[in-house]
Amino acid sequence: MSTPDRTDEVIVDGDLLQAGDADYDDARRVFNTLYDRHPAAIARCASERDVVAALRYASRRGLAVSVRAGGHSAAGFSVADDAVVIDVRGLKAVTVDRFARRARVGAGLTWAELDAATQQFGLAVTGGRMSTTGVAGLTIGSGSGTGRSAAAAGTSASSPSSRSSSWS
Repeated sequence: MSTPDRTDEVIVDGDLLQAGDADYDDARRVFNTLYDRHPAAIARCASERDVVAALRYASRRGLAVSVRAGGHSAAGFSVADDAVVIDVRGLKAVTVDRFARRARVGAGLTWAELDAATQQFGLAVTGGRMSTTGVAGLTIGSGSGTGRSAAAAGTSASSPSSRSSSWS
């Protein structure tokens, strides 16, 4: 594993944290306190270009990647030792089409935020049991399992993305 540096990829809208940085310990903590992992870097992304830069950063260094949305992965997939955590909690966009009864959400949105957005139009979304759970993680297979969460999100439980459990 190479030592991470900040010179060749730029997190433009968010920031990149490493051990020793002021917010590193808070940023690596997840809901399930059984997991006390120490990633090589944490990319707190605030835009799609930050996600691309974080992936490039990890790839050029041969580092594994984990993705954190809500941080509720029961198996601890939200953070990994010696990896680059792509923290998407800053991607909070939500658009609700009340006529089509659909919502388009950012990868970092929580169920509480989705509920607040849909309730403005008299709509409700079945999903997570905890308001702080990330919509992305539960949608593609974390939490209660692919059949239940994928069905709640209106996606196919057999699609490759719904079988992945690396978002949480």
